Amino acid sequence: MNYQYVDLPNIDKIAEEILKKLPPEHRKKNMFKGYPTEFFDMKPLRDAINKITSWDNIHDIALVSTKPHSFLPIHIDYHDLLKETVYALNIPIYNCDNTHVIFYRVINENILAKHKTQEHGNADEYCEYTDSDVEEIEKFYLKTAALFNTQVPHKAVNNTNEPRIVLTIRFKSRLDVNKIPTLTL
Repeated sequence: MNYQYVDLPNIDKIAEEILKKLPPEHRKKNMFKGYPTEFFDMKPLRDAINKITSWDNIHDIALVSTKPHSFLPIHIDYHDLLKETVYALNIPIYNCDNTHVIFYRVINENILAKHKTQEHGNADEYCEYTDSDVEEIEKFYLKTAALFNTQVPHKAVNNTNEPRIVLTIRFKSRLDVNKIPTLTL
């Protein structure tokens, strides 16, 4: 499974509250930046997370920004914990309806992705692929909250005039996706 829409309460309220606190650099750069959990400790988000797992199960929370008319590199998220937990919870914050993520299949399993550290935000690591390493398998539109498989090569694409901003939450233990309320869109 590459993604699964999740039935979470208060998505609009979460987005509204995060936009009020949004550091300005997220509107201008492609970046992944983690913040202390306390930065996001707001009732609507806490209630939403507690519907699928414990707030204490959060490993990290970050904002992912894709500036207008740009895209992020094809990559898988890299972190030892992610190899076991696999899924992150992504929540649309701003301009996600008209943007998308492309999922890819690696053409040659002998290809090793380049291990990189991003230039903006935190020193977060990822493994990058080139266009010739992969083939497109699916487009995904983040219309509401979704569990997102961080271990399938993917890239965010923003062909709009506004930045795309997503809240991504990674967990300490693997979520049982079969027990999480889902939505079909």
